[in-house]
Amino acid sequence: MTHVNLPRYRRIALPKGILLIVLVSALILSACADPSADTKGGAGAAVPAGASKQDYIQAFQDIDPITMSMQTLSPKGALNSRPVEEYAKIIDEWSGGKIKAEISYSSSIASLAKSGEALADGRLDFARHAPLYQPDEYPETNKLVDLTFVGKHTPLVGRLQRFGSFIQTSVQSKEVVGELEEAGLKPVFPLWPISPMVMLACGEKAPTTQQDMNGLVARASGRIHAKQLDAMGITAADLDMSEIYQGLQRGVIDCGEMSMSTLKLIGALEIANQVSYSPETGFADVPGAFSFGQNFWEDLPLPARQLLWDKLDVLVEAGLNSSLQYEVEALKEVSASGGQVKKWSPEVVETLQKFNDGVLEAGRAERPELVRNLLDNTESWKKAVTGELGYHDAGDFADFAEWYPKQDIDLEPMVSYFMDNVMKPDRPS
Repeated sequence: MTHVNLPRYRRIALPKGILLIVLVSALILSACADPSADTKGGAGAAVPAGASKQDYIQAFQDIDPITMSMQTLSPKGALNSRPVEEYAKIIDEWSGGKIKAEISYSSSIASLAKSGEALADGRLDFARHAPLYQPDEYPETNKLVDLTFVGKHTPLVGRLQRFGSFIQTSVQSKEVVGELEEAGLKPVFPLWPISPMVMLACGEKAPTTQQDMNGLVARASGRIHAKQLDAMGITAADLDMSEIYQGLQRGVIDCGEMSMSTLKLIGALEIANQVSYSPETGFADVPGAFSFGQNFWEDLPLPARQLLWDKLDVLVEAGLNSSLQYEVEALKEVSASGGQVKKWSPEVVETLQKFNDGVLEAGRAERPELVRNLLDNTESWKKAVTGELGYHDAGDFADFAEWYPKQDIDLEPMVSYFMDNVMKPDRPS
């Protein structure tokens, strides 16, 4: 190792009079400094809620350019990529071009299971990740995931009810938010239950009775799903998402327990088009999460944090719209390939409901506040969705691809209600 000899410096004692002048001058300069001049680490003048685009552009005039690394699960332009693409676009426009997003597609930086680590170490700044796949690292989050069978299991009302109640419960939980923050994340949606219609999709026959299900092997999305399958007489298999298609094709598994959108995403609908479910009860959801990297978030000036928060409504509306459209397309593929969608028998429904009731009681004993909040939020969102917001299911899931496009449903009221009641209380200030 080369050592460099640095010059020595002598401490010079200033006369007291000169020292006093220096100190007073420093204090005067400090007092006159513009408190909003520092554009790092949360500084900057606050922008009021409801501010216009022009207000935000003005607030960003003295802020240095910011680059954000984002990631999607799908290729550029795909339905699943639109929420992030539209969010990036609106952030660019409303910041006057000061926040630029660099979007990586098809999980090219990190897989869904590893995206949380990429956010924490700075490879990503904003992305969807999956605490579900790391139950040991995120035990509190997974305690809530285990309860996400609560609520209606219908294609529109049930989806909106559960979307609102699950996210609201997750942001209210100090334990859930806390463990994500400890992992180096700034969660905005600790749960992202964008496709809560989880069902059985099989290759040969849509299983509806207990006899149909006995002896089947199905890929399970998580630990709670494996237990639910076991209660129904189905053997659970642990396959990575990239292995599902070949597992179905080669007969390693008979079915997949997952959403239709996931089956479409991996191209497996053509070989798993025999679908069954129940609108009365069902599997736990398979939610992701959306977070910023904590270090990235903490270095942002306040106006940037507020803009990123305020424009989450664009991400939410695009997410709901794209997931609903994705399901329409998936059901069309099922129909075109000769598949079908059937309902479970009362016996199967009763079996799964009994298991789910046991999970709920165990959760109530371990996390009473979490369960209480979830049940309260589920009921309040049911009333809001079907009452104040006026949404309804015009048909069943089997014919969803026929009736949903005809409804011309406007999700803006749902998104506004969600932002006001769930996100606004935590707006950066």
